[in-house]
Order: sequence, then structure tokens, then C-alpha cells
Amino acid sequence: MNRMQNKVCVVTGATSGIGKAAAIGLGKAGADVIVIGRNRARGKHVINHIRSNPSGGKARFMECDLSSQRQVRELSEAIHMVVGRVDVLVNNAGANFDSFQTSEENIEMTFATNHLSHFLLTALLMDLLMKASGQASEARVISVAGESHRNLSGEYERYLTLEGFDRRIAKRNSKLANLMFTYELSERIQGTGITANALHPGAVATRLGRNNGLLSWMRHIGIHVLKRNLISPKKGADTAIYLAVSPDVKGVSGKYFDKRKPVDSSPESRNKKAMQHLWELSLQMTSLTEAEMEGGWRFFKPR
Repeated sequence: MNRMQNKVCVVTGATSGIGKAAAIGLGKAGADVIVIGRNRARGKHVINHIRSNPSGGKARFMECDLSSQRQVRELSEAIHMVVGRVDVLVNNAGANFDSFQTSEENIEMTFATNHLSHFLLTALLMDLLMKASGQASEARVISVAGESHRNLSGEYERYLTLEGFDRRIAKRNSKLANLMFTYELSERIQGTGITANALHPGAVATRLGRNNGLLSWMRHIGIHVLKRNLISPKKGADTAIYLAVSPDVKGVSGKYFDKRKPVDSSPESRNKKAMQHLWELSLQMTSLTEAEMEGGWRFFKPR
């Protein structure tokens, strides 16, 4: 279980739900885990849990509201100050918003939190991911997507305004964006020793949606209870941990996994034109520049 010893793993949304379970699982495997979240008290609980395991690795908490691009940039700077490389980046954090809200940068909150934050953080950590990759090792970028991405075409701008906002489509669009980002990133980083994969965690009983109030959250949980498909965060994190740890997926990139197996995502998620449009849109909305990316710009720059 110590196969991740001396490996640095960054997990977003790691103070509850799938992210918490993934962080604890990676810690048990011996990794040094950077736990990212908004709640300092919950973050302390997670790192204490990891540190209490005799065979576990180190853990530290870093506070960040991922909807804020300013805070994501500050987070990247903080990570650069304490580690020299990142072996695994788990892009897990997500949120649902029942009403139209905007971030510090005046971007619809679901898209800002669930997609743009991970696009930006991955870009800013690209130099540390490259330092972790080599002949004897590889860095891994893992993004939590989901089956709700199906039957959408990637018309992102249409739903980013107050007039076009639809709370149900907002979340589904963000999961489609997670997949498209993974596929495009995988293609762009070929030959670097870095892999990028996405996964479906299943219908997990988490705190997702609690920001909308207890009634809304209970309705969300109740639907899955009626469907009898609700699973625990630990089970939901299993595939994420597998993709981070297992030698079976060494060199595997650009795939979508469910229950540790590669599966087909929707045809729309593989639409090359739509992927490139999302990439260009993400660059514009994050205002990424070559100056702040060091050696990673060549993988993210416009084509």
C-alpha cells in the first residue's frame, strides 16, 4: 500500500465526499497529499486522518475557493513554494447552483467552479507535472466527470448568461467540459510522460448541492435513493484512486473510466471542433499568458 511513497498528490474539493475519500486513500498508499478546499476545519480533519495512519504519507491543507481565479493563482504559487513536483493532480471539486450566480470574474459559478478552475490550475501546475514525469515515472491528471454529460452539444456560452441559465444544464455542461478538457489535454501533452484521464464516480452521497439549502440537497439525494443507485464516497473515489495509483494504467491517456474500466463517452464529447472551441473559450475566460506558465505554455497556447 506504500506504492505512492514520496509521490506528491494534489486533490481539489478534498474536504468532503469523493475528494476527501480520494485524499485519504492516496494518503494510505503513502502519498504526500495536498488537500484543497474551502473549509479549514474540515481540511484539518482530513489531514489529521491521513497523518494518523502509520503507513501513510504526509498531508497539508491549502484553502481555496476555486470559483475565484485570483485564489487559484494564489494556490498555484503556494504549491510551488512547498513542492518541487506534482505526481498526481485530481481535479475533483464541483458545485451546483440552483440560481444564477457569478464569480469574482463575473463568470457563471457552475462553469467557473467545475471547469475553469481545473483548466487554470492544471495549466499553472504544468511545470511541476513535467518535473514529475520521466522514463521511470509519469505524472497523472485525473478529472472527475460524469454520465450527465450525455446528449449535450457543448454550446457553453448559451447558458452562461442570466437569460440562458438552466441549473440542470449548467452542471451537465460542466461535466461535458471536464471530458472535452481531458481529451484535448491528452492530445496536447503526448510524449511528455504526463497522462490525462477522466472518470464517472457513480451516484455518490456527498455534500454536493448543500449550498442551495437542505431541501434542495435532500431532493437530490432522494432521487438517487429511489433509483437505488446511491453509493458511498469511498466507493465513488475508487476509480480515481485506481487511476492515480495503479501500474495497470501506466501510459494510458485520453480515456473515460467507469468502475476502473474504460468506457465510451458521448459522441459529442469527442467532437474535435467543439473541444478546440472550449479550449479557446477557456483561455479567454482565464486570461492565461505565457509569462505565468513558464514552460507549460506550449501545451496550452492557441492553435
